[in-house]
Amino acid sequence: MHTKYFSFKMTFFFIFVCSCTQITIIPLDPVATSKFHDLTLTPCYEVNDLRLDINRQKKWHLNEDEKENKEYHELGFDLGNGLFFDLNMNLSFRLDKLLPIPNDNYTVKHSLETPIINKTIIYQHHNDTVSIDFSKNKRQFYSHHIVRQANNTSVMYKKTPMCTISKKGDTISYIVNGFLHDQIIKKDTETYCSLNHNHSTQLLYKIRKNKIEIGNDYRIELTNNSKSIKIYERTPFSSSMNLIFTIEKDRNKTFVYTDFYLGYIIEQDGSNLKVTTTYKFNEFYQLIDHNK
Repeated sequence: MHTKYFSFKMTFFFIFVCSCTQITIIPLDPVATSKFHDLTLTPCYEVNDLRLDINRQKKWHLNEDEKENKEYHELGFDLGNGLFFDLNMNLSFRLDKLLPIPNDNYTVKHSLETPIINKTIIYQHHNDTVSIDFSKNKRQFYSHHIVRQANNTSVMYKKTPMCTISKKGDTISYIVNGFLHDQIIKKDTETYCSLNHNHSTQLLYKIRKNKIEIGNDYRIELTNNSKSIKIYERTPFSSSMNLIFTIEKDRNKTFVYTDFYLGYIIEQDGSNLKVTTTYKFNEFYQLIDHNK
């Protein structure tokens, strides 16, 4: 997606223990954890990049010396509990599911605090037009706007369509520059197939009894009496799935963490969201406009 001003990364837990380089987390007593809703597998789209990363895929940089984040894909699946899995295999929380964001007009203020830098970005959605202010001069810059027609949703930059998402029957198509790029096709009540027409590849998504299998290399499960969401991924040259993230929550917080107890805590207070990471920085999201 062309809008890349938001980057959200997190993990999960409750009590912090400081070390010289970072913070780790000690889990709460299981009795204190709360239950999640059932997992779902519902095709949907997210076009504004309002996401908190859980597992962001990587790709090689152009110079091939280092890796960078893989782009978000607008099309993907709602997995329930605010989780979104896009067709580029990025797993995230949707900010518009965590905050009480209305469907029409709203403003989100995003602040980042680290030991060496503080910055604020203001993201405004007004009548399907998105503007972003990332300066100290309160100057808004047009980002894109959305046009909805019957079963089609288009993301536009001025008069140029960036992409179009079209639904026809059990098939959702993703069109870029007039060409069919990706599709999600419903196979049965528990199975979907995604097709990438540029690379002639396909991937099966299956859900059964709160377990989602994505191809042969990715699995998401609701376990522990619905108190834990486990995320598994097969690494290159590995014959088995590896647990890469656990998500749990108590009454007021959501925790995302690895086996090394690294990640972040999401704490919500009405229209305010605070994200505390194990890498010693905080992010704040504030919904400051409601239907103005």
